[in-house]
Amino acid sequence: METARGRAVFAEVEESEADLERFRSWVAKIEARDYFGAPLGDRVRVELDRAASALAGFEAAALAGEDHDSQGAPN
Repeated sequence: METARGRAVFAEVEESEADLERFRSWVAKIEARDYFGAPLGDRVRVELDRAASALAGFEAAALAGEDHDSQGAPN
């Protein structure tokens, strides 16, 4: 969403990284208590991996934008 708004900046990356880590922590805590093998557990892990990949792309865009700005060119 931030990429579409043109707001791929490193501050947004840091916030998104913190969110992703919080989600991973929650999932780990839930998995530790999941004695019955919730059927959506695998899907949750796949979606977390997908989110991490999307975040990596977002981070690359943010870094590219900062490099572009540091060279004095418009973003």
